[in-house]
Amino acid sequence: MSWLRFSAGRPAASASSENDSACPAGEELVLRFDEQGHVSFCSMSLLKRLSVDVMHTPDSLTLYLARPAAWLNGPPSQWPTQLPTLVFRGRDQGELHLRGWLRQDGVGWYMQLLDVSDLVQEVQQGEAREELLSQAWRLSARLTGMSALQLDSACRDWLEALAVRLRVPWSGLYLASSKGLRLYQSLALNTGRAPLVPDERELEAQLAESLGSGPPGRGRALFGAHSSVWAVPCERGGDVEAWLVLAEFEPSRAVTRLSEQDWQQLLYWFVAPLLQELRIQAQGDEQRRLEVLQQVLGAGWWEYGLTDRYLTLADGLRQQLGLLMAPEKLVMKDWQQQIDPADRELFSLHWNAALEAVAPLNLSLRLHTPDGVRWYRLQGELVGSGRQRRLIGHALEVDDVKQLEDEAAMATARLNSLLETA
Repeated sequence: MSWLRFSAGRPAASASSENDSACPAGEELVLRFDEQGHVSFCSMSLLKRLSVDVMHTPDSLTLYLARPAAWLNGPPSQWPTQLPTLVFRGRDQGELHLRGWLRQDGVGWYMQLLDVSDLVQEVQQGEAREELLSQAWRLSARLTGMSALQLDSACRDWLEALAVRLRVPWSGLYLASSKGLRLYQSLALNTGRAPLVPDERELEAQLAESLGSGPPGRGRALFGAHSSVWAVPCERGGDVEAWLVLAEFEPSRAVTRLSEQDWQQLLYWFVAPLLQELRIQAQGDEQRRLEVLQQVLGAGWWEYGLTDRYLTLADGLRQQLGLLMAPEKLVMKDWQQQIDPADRELFSLHWNAALEAVAPLNLSLRLHTPDGVRWYRLQGELVGSGRQRRLIGHALEVDDVKQLEDEAAMATARLNSLLETA
């Protein structure tokens, strides 16, 4: 480093007087040793920064250090002249990082030290910041295809990494829904006391109020009844989809400093793909519920392309009609084989009228199934334009309804016959 090159050229202190030899550089950060390596003097400027008793200073350098240094074994003559970083025990349980050089004069040995704690802290914060962003990226790459339980676990791991790095006692991820905010996952560090969890109603009101008070994507400092809260939105298309909420946290006092861009990257790299996976799962759940409902009702969707002239059926409908082994896309000739011969002409009339947009498709007809001939109601209409124009609709089994209608018609006929004979 440049300051080391500059320091190396400084002249050694004069030993002309006791005071000069005791403190070669005045009130700087200086330690003096005898030939055996015992501390014989510590400058007042250094003592004020160390966690030692000023009236009873230790004579062993290792007692000043927060972390041992293996190279300190032996006398000062065996120590390096340009010193690696020494970590001293600072005040308030902090650490003091010092570097410098070792020199010899007529009295003994002395260390001239410089405080590099700010540089070390800056490097450590940069490493912690990079690790936070890297972990968010690594976790996001694993989200694809995860189950709901695995997504919960991955989110908890992410919150734990944030909480440990930022020393946040409580963190939570809130998701927006039609009913307001919903706490998706949270994590509380074991700090020996219960964290001050934000009140959900108060938090939701403050978050809603803060949306119009700052630029999009920026974090908001909120203040609850008992603690400060830092909240960062995850937005898409102008809508806030999620909030990262950190309780008892103030970014300006954080151990790891994150810029506004860092906060946005944290959410973009992890929360955005998490929300995408949750949307895919919700769509899958909705599709499965729809399939179950169609199976119970004996129904299913169908689609006919006016360009390729193929008919596509839902899997449930294909199963009902015994067409699982048939091609996925049916030509009309194959479909008409499923229709009872007595209803084929009626179907053709209604089908052609629907294709020509004369009227939507709406008729009941008999279809062949593995269980015999059953009545189905077909409904559909034209959608799209150009090459995307197609006829879509659904088929619903109405065999039971038709049987009831037939029974009712027969009963009515018998009643009319009785009335006529009477």
